[in-house]
Amino acid sequence: MSADIVSLYKSDVSERKDMEPALRESEARYRAIVQDQTELICRFLADGTLTFVNDAYCRYFNKKRDELIGHTFIQLIPDDDREKMEKHIASLSLENPVGTIEHRAIVSSGEIRWQQWLDRAIFDDRACLIEFQSVGRDITESKRMELALRESEERYRAVFTQTYDGIYLCDINTKRILEVNPALCQLLDYTEAEIMELTLYDLVATNRENIERNIQRLLVEKHLLIGESHHRRKDGSSIDVEVSLNLISYGRKEAVCAVIRDITERKRAQDALRESEARLQAILDGCPSAIYLKDLEGRLITINHSSEKTIKRSKEKIIGKTVYDLFPQEIAEQFYANDRQVLSTGISKEFEEFIPQDDGLHTVIANKFLIYNSAGNPYAICGISTDISDRKRSEEALRQSEAMNSALLNAIPDLMIRMTKNGTYLDFRPAKNFKVVMPSWDIIGKNLFDILPANIAEQRMYYVDQALSTGETQIYEYQMPSDNSTISYQEARIVVSGEDEVLVIVRDISDRKQNEEIIRYQAFYDQLSGLPNRILFEERLSISLHQTHRNLDMDMVAVMFLDLDRFKTINDTLGHAMGDRLLQSVGQRLTGCLREGDTVARWGGDEFILLLPNISCTEDAAHLAQRILDAFQRPFNLEGHRLHITISIGIAFSPCDGKQAETLLRNADGALYLAKEQGRNNYQFYNSTLNSQASELLGLENDLYYAVKRGEFVVHYQPQVNTTTGEIIGMEALVRWQHPQFGLVSPAKFISLAEETGLIVPIGEWVLKTACAQCKAWQNTGLAGLIVAVNLSARQFQQRNLLEIVAHTLQETGLDPQCLELEITESIAMQNAENTRSIMNQLHQMGVRLSIDDFGTGYSSLGYLKKFPIDTLKIDKSFINDLNTNSKDAGIVNAIMILAKGLNIKVIAEGVETEAQKKCLQSLQCQEMQGYLFSRPLAAEDATRLMCKCGCLRMFNSYTGVIICTCDSGFNFLETA
Repeated sequence: MSADIVSLYKSDVSERKDMEPALRESEARYRAIVQDQTELICRFLADGTLTFVNDAYCRYFNKKRDELIGHTFIQLIPDDDREKMEKHIASLSLENPVGTIEHRAIVSSGEIRWQQWLDRAIFDDRACLIEFQSVGRDITESKRMELALRESEERYRAVFTQTYDGIYLCDINTKRILEVNPALCQLLDYTEAEIMELTLYDLVATNRENIERNIQRLLVEKHLLIGESHHRRKDGSSIDVEVSLNLISYGRKEAVCAVIRDITERKRAQDALRESEARLQAILDGCPSAIYLKDLEGRLITINHSSEKTIKRSKEKIIGKTVYDLFPQEIAEQFYANDRQVLSTGISKEFEEFIPQDDGLHTVIANKFLIYNSAGNPYAICGISTDISDRKRSEEALRQSEAMNSALLNAIPDLMIRMTKNGTYLDFRPAKNFKVVMPSWDIIGKNLFDILPANIAEQRMYYVDQALSTGETQIYEYQMPSDNSTISYQEARIVVSGEDEVLVIVRDISDRKQNEEIIRYQAFYDQLSGLPNRILFEERLSISLHQTHRNLDMDMVAVMFLDLDRFKTINDTLGHAMGDRLLQSVGQRLTGCLREGDTVARWGGDEFILLLPNISCTEDAAHLAQRILDAFQRPFNLEGHRLHITISIGIAFSPCDGKQAETLLRNADGALYLAKEQGRNNYQFYNSTLNSQASELLGLENDLYYAVKRGEFVVHYQPQVNTTTGEIIGMEALVRWQHPQFGLVSPAKFISLAEETGLIVPIGEWVLKTACAQCKAWQNTGLAGLIVAVNLSARQFQQRNLLEIVAHTLQETGLDPQCLELEITESIAMQNAENTRSIMNQLHQMGVRLSIDDFGTGYSSLGYLKKFPIDTLKIDKSFINDLNTNSKDAGIVNAIMILAKGLNIKVIAEGVETEAQKKCLQSLQCQEMQGYLFSRPLAAEDATRLMCKCGCLRMFNSYTGVIICTCDSGFNFLETA
C-alpha cells in the first residue's frame, strides 16, 4: 500500500496501536515468503551488519545462517569494491530511498562472482533510518556475455571500418540504409551523412522488381547470395560490383548486409580477355593447320575449325575428350607418347603422326610445344598439325595456307612499312581499309617525301629520328586527307627493326575518334534530357562573363535557377520512370521558351538552369520568367496521366549580383529559395538580404538531420472538445522541434524542409508511436475512450509499409485501434484516388478512425466522401476566422454540417478562438471544436493536468472509488463527486 493511500485512512495513534498485531503477523508472512525465493534477500543495519538472510543467500555463500547474522556483509566483498558499496549505501536517503548497484562478491570457494542488488532504506515515522532491505541476483554469466559481446563488437567494428570492401546494412522492410563503412562512402563518393538518407533503391542501379526478388530469395533460402550488380555513385554514374548478400539480426529486426567490391577493372580485363580470345580464335580458325591445346592430363581444351574437320566432329563433342576417346587405340597411344615426350623434356618438337580419314591414313607433321603460365609452370600442350600425305596435295595445301594467311593479314586493318632512316621504303604491305596512291611494287625504293604530303612526311621523319636515337617505340596521330575531301585519322607506331631501319605500323583510327566525340558529348550533355549538363553550362557561363568583363558596353548576363515544385510527390507516386519522362518533357518545354543564344541545362535532379546573355534590363528577364511560368500552366500528358506541375525561379544578374560564376550561381540559388518561401510558382530576383536568409535556411536544414538522431522533437497535444457536454473527447498530436539554440521552432519553418528532405517519414513514424503510447498511458490512468488524432504527411501516406507501421505501433503500445484517428488532407487523398481508397479501406478494417483535415481547401470533390471510409471532417480554420461577419463562410459551414449529417460523418471545427465563433458554430449544429479558445497545444504533462480538471473524466482508484469532475460548456468547474 503506497504512502499516499495509507495517509487517506490514517486517523489517530490508537488506530496504529490496533494495527501492531497485524503488522507482526505480516512480518511473519513476509519471512515465510522470502525464505522460498530464489533471489538473494537480506536485511542489514547502517554499518552493514546482517539482521536477516534467506535460504538462497545462505546457499549462495555456502554459510550457515548464524555465520552470517550479526556479521557485516562487507567481508564478503573484495577490497576494490568496498568503497563503491559504502558510497552507494550512504547515497540512500529519505528523499531517495531506493537504489541499485552491481559489485563483486567472494563465495566460499574463493571464487569472485558478480551480483546485482536492489537496496531500499527503511525509515520510521520520525524519518530515522531503521535498516536496509536488499534483493540480489547473480549476474556473473551476463557480465561474461557482456564482455564477450563487447569484444565481438570491437572485432566486428574493426573489420567493418577497415575492410577495403564497401559494406552497408539496410532495413529489410523500409530499405532504409542503417549503417555504412568508410570504404562504401569512398567507393560511391558519398559522405556518411548523405548515404544514410538513401534507400537500397537509390544505391542499386536496377529496377525495384529485381531488388525485391533478390530480397525475397534471401528470405526464403536463408543463406549467402553472391552475384554481380551495378551500384550508383553520387554523380549518377554506375559501377560494376560483386555483391554478397546475407541476412543478419540488427537490433530487434532482420536486416540485409551487403558487401560490395568494385570489379570495374576486372570487368574491363574480362572484356579485354574475351576480345583477345575471340581474336585469337578467329586467327586460329583461319589457319589451315589443325591447332589444338591439351591440358597436362591429355584432355582437349580448345581447337580450331581445321581440327574439327580433321576429327570430323563438332567442337562441343571434342572439348574435354582425350585422344583415346577420339581415335583408335594404336593411333591414340602414338599421340599420347609424343605428348609425354614434350612434357617430360620441355622441348618443342616435330612429330610425324597418322590420322585416319575417309580415304585412308593421312600423314601429318605435328609441331608440339608447352604453354607456360605467368609463374613459369607448364599448363598445356599446343599442337599444330599439317597434313603432308601427298606432295601435290601438300603443295596445294601450302598454297591454300599461304592464301589464307595472306587473306588473314590483309584482313588486319594495319599498313606495314619497313623503311630506312632517311625515309626510303624497303617493304610495303598494304591494308584492306587503306587507299594508297600507287601499287606496292611502285612504292618500294621510293622516299616517303615522294608519296606523302610534305607536312606528314616531315612529322614521320621526326619520329623516325626519335625512335632510332632513343630505341623506344614512337606513337603519334595525324590527319590524312583523301581524294573525296574527307579526312581520316591515323595512328602510326614506329619500331626500330634494324641498325638503320624502322618498321612503321599504321592503323586507321577514324572510328575511335568518332567514339571519342561520342564520349565527349556524353561528358557535356545530360543523358536523360539531352540538354547541356552542369560542366558545359559552367563553361558557357565563364565565357559569357569573360566577354562581359572585357567589354563594359555589353549588356548584362542573367542566370535563372529553376526547381520543379512537388516533383518528389510525382516521382514517389508514379515511379521514377514516369518522373524521368516528365523531366524530358520539361526540358523540351523550357527550350521552346528561350531566345536564340540562350542556354538551358539540367543542373541535377529536378533542377534546371538558364543562361541568358545580352540582357539589356531586368524586365527582359522578368518577361522570360513569366513566359516560362505561363507555359507551365498547361498540363503534361504522359501515358494517360495529366500532370500539373509548377516551377519556382530564382534570378541573378552579372555584374550587379556577382562578377564570378560561383557568386552568380549562389545568388541565383538564394533567389530560388525566396521563390519557394513565397509560395512557389513564382520568380524572384536576388537581393543582398537573401544571403543571410539562405544561410539561416541551410543551417536549419543541416540541424534537422541531426535533430532526428538527437531526439530533439516533442509532441504537444491540443484538446478536441464537445461544447455541449464540456468533455474533452480527443487530443490532436502536433510535433514541435525543441532546438538546442533557438528553442521551440515553428512547424511552419521545418515541416516543409522535412518533407523535401524525406525526414518527414522517420519524424512522422516517431510522432505516431509517441502519441499512441501517450494515449494508452492516459487510458491506463482512467481516461477510457480518449481518442488521439495524428496527421499523416503525403510521404508517409505513400509508404508501401504504412499499414505494417500502423499495425506494429498499435500492437507495441497496446492502444485500441478505435482510439487512433489518422488525419490526411484532401490533396493527399486525391493524388491517387484508387490507391487512397485501398489504403483507407484496410486501415478502416483494422479499426482505425480516419479524418479529412483542412476540409474545403483541397480538391473540393465531394464524390470521394461516399467512396472513402471517412469518420470525421475537420472544417478548415479559414472558414472559421470570419464566420460571424461573412455569410458565405457561415453558409459553407452549414452546408458541410448538412452533408456530414447525411453521410453520418462527425464534424470538428478547427481554429476556434473566440466565444462568438463558438456560439455561431453551435447555432449551426456543430458541437465539437478545437482551438485557442479552449487550449493551445500543450506538453503531455500540462495536457494531463487539463484533463484532470475538465471534461467528464473518470479516474478509477481501488481505494477511493470513482472521482468525477464536471465542467459546463464554457469549461467552468462545477462539482466533484
